[in-house]
Amino acid sequence: MSDPAAQGVEVADRRFPTEAKYFMAIGVFFALIATIYLIFSDGEWIGVSLLYAAVIVALVCAWFMTTRVQGAQADVELYEEGEGDQTVYLPTRSHWPFLLALGTVVTANGFSVGMWLFVPGVIVFLYALAGFIREGRDRA
Repeated sequence: MSDPAAQGVEVADRRFPTEAKYFMAIGVFFALIATIYLIFSDGEWIGVSLLYAAVIVALVCAWFMTTRVQGAQADVELYEEGEGDQTVYLPTRSHWPFLLALGTVVTANGFSVGMWLFVPGVIVFLYALAGFIREGRDRA
């Protein structure tokens, strides 16, 4: 993305965009719930670890929104003013994201069910990942 200030677009000096604030609030909420659950669950560590994983996911999303959204918002403002890049990027139809998701789900279920499900899940995931990367390189 280009520098919006160099192109004459005023960028709002917002330290935390609204989107990031929502994810921060979700992270704080899950941290509170995870701590309460840790205190009252009597050593049930799977639920505690999953709740703290939700905290990490929410805070990673907040960090991403904090560091990346302002540039995207500036590009939208340039587009609306008729300046900047006017081409629209639309991804091509692809079956690789579906196969990636399928491989991920089968692999994750393989952790609890057994190796007979884990190994095919990893194979599908790696096959789909390689196909997705190859498709992206062919397009570039």
